[in-house]
Amino acid sequence: MQARLDRGRVQILTRRGNVWTEKYPAIAKAISGLPAQNAYVDGELCGVLPDGRTAFNLIQNATDTGEGSLVFFLFDLLFLDGENLMALPLVERKTRLASLLNGAPNSLRYNDHQIGRPRLPPLGLRARCRGHRVEAHQWPLRVRPAHVAQD
Repeated sequence: MQARLDRGRVQILTRRGNVWTEKYPAIAKAISGLPAQNAYVDGELCGVLPDGRTAFNLIQNATDTGEGSLVFFLFDLLFLDGENLMALPLVERKTRLASLLNGAPNSLRYNDHQIGRPRLPPLGLRARCRGHRVEAHQWPLRVRPAHVAQD
């Protein structure tokens, strides 16, 4: 999923461009509190049980309360306060993302990667890829969402 912050207003978007902000109000509220006028972040929404395991049914039920909680694991920052960051190296974008998330609620978590190791997609995305017959060697998928503004 991706999220767009624009002067306190938030849109949570699926990879296909569906707006799911109303399905995840607690995540939208957390994003609206980030210290930026505008930002565009990329990540993976997961349901996390109290023991740390992920649970897909939490996302399906679109609940932020109950047995577990929803966590938006963020791994890329594409735009920040009017600046297009996509031409920057991923390591620099991730550094800026980590700074942006400093002090953010637990529902927004920075997702780091290991330098020198191939970055694997999140487990949920790997499962979806298998369902669509996308092989591991095709990761990362280089798809530019139609709803991302171009400079």
